[in-house]
Amino acid sequence: MKSGTFFFLILLFIQIPLMQHAQINVEAIPGIRPSSKDINDVKDWIASIDKKLADRDYKFNQIEAEINNLEKKIQRLKANYKRYKKIQTWEEEIIRFREEVAAVRKETELHNLLTDIEQRITKMNNQVTNGSYSFKYIQRDLEAAQGKIDYTKERHSATEKLTSFQNQLNEIKTQVHADLVEKNALEINQKVQSHIATFNSDPSIKNARPLINLSNEFKEQYTAYSNLSAEVKKDSVLAKLNEVNAFYDGLAGKVSSMVSEEVSQNIKSAEEKYLLDPEKQLKGVNKGLELAENTKAYLGTAEFDEKINRLTELKTTIEEYIANDGVAKAQMESRIMNKPVGRFPSEEATIKKLLESRDYGKVVAVSMQDATWSKSLNDFGRPEYKSKWFNAICQKDGKCYLLSGSFRKSYEGNGTYNSGGFFYHPLKGYYPLKEEMNCENIHKRK
Repeated sequence: MKSGTFFFLILLFIQIPLMQHAQINVEAIPGIRPSSKDINDVKDWIASIDKKLADRDYKFNQIEAEINNLEKKIQRLKANYKRYKKIQTWEEEIIRFREEVAAVRKETELHNLLTDIEQRITKMNNQVTNGSYSFKYIQRDLEAAQGKIDYTKERHSATEKLTSFQNQLNEIKTQVHADLVEKNALEINQKVQSHIATFNSDPSIKNARPLINLSNEFKEQYTAYSNLSAEVKKDSVLAKLNEVNAFYDGLAGKVSSMVSEEVSQNIKSAEEKYLLDPEKQLKGVNKGLELAENTKAYLGTAEFDEKINRLTELKTTIEEYIANDGVAKAQMESRIMNKPVGRFPSEEATIKKLLESRDYGKVVAVSMQDATWSKSLNDFGRPEYKSKWFNAICQKDGKCYLLSGSFRKSYEGNGTYNSGGFFYHPLKGYYPLKEEMNCENIHKRK
């Protein structure tokens, strides 16, 4: 072989690997250029998303996930190939995709809102009296839709729809308001009419009270209905309301003296008895105050002012008394031992011994409330115990207590019960109920 040929073969042997290495570097040059496969993958992915956006052939969560995944791939390539210029272009595509998706999302939301509003307004128009519950939600959606108008390509059409929907909603509101006023007026009218029938058969303060207490409410509803526009008022409804209004005009002359007498009795009772039963007297004062104030409003005169002022003073006095343990004092005062049904020395002595042994203090008196024993059987029908109800008064540490409960003797068999006994009360278990009483009342019986 000639030396030139040999040299050529040697050179060729060396260059082939170098050329192969050079071709690999054309595909991926570290820090400069990604591989052709990565470049083509990104281009195809961008084209695919572009087509989906153009065709509106996607679901928002899916297309957003796809854009996010594409962005992650671009960011990975950017980390390795910072000098590759097309990466900036790809990033701009991601921004464009997101802006398009956001705009379409808002446009879709607007479309859905308008469709939903239209359906609900149509439903309300078909059944207007049941539509009032949707007002605030439809109004909220109308305002939300207004905020999305700028994102739709058909701003003029959307604006016209919103204006139409708002006008329809206002008309429905007017009708529903009229229906509600009519409903309330007829309800109070019916209530008053039922009391009118009762009062006409027995014109007493008892039957006048509900009429007076309802007078202000009727006046409000009557005025509200009378103030409606002529287009929505009904002659039949107005006739019913006018009839009751005329009755009230005639009632005024009958009730003044009746109410005055009733309220005076409330005042007298509270003044004399509130220390003994403050809660009951407070109820009476509140009842009288309501009647006096309603009558004043109904008659439009000042003749009940003095009584209203006195009832207000009594209300404050009794409430302060209750707040300062007046109820507890009144309850203590009311606790008086019941009269015994008879004398039962053996049982009274046993109860006294048991109470004193259990540190209830000195037993002043025992009053048996049952003459005969009540026998209780167990689940198998056998005797379990016998019992009698009792009251007792004990003194301890300068205070007096009224005790009550069931005194029981356990069954021991062969027809006999134990000689001792035990106590029971539904509220206290195996103890008698113990309540403080006024020591001045320990010798009183009721």
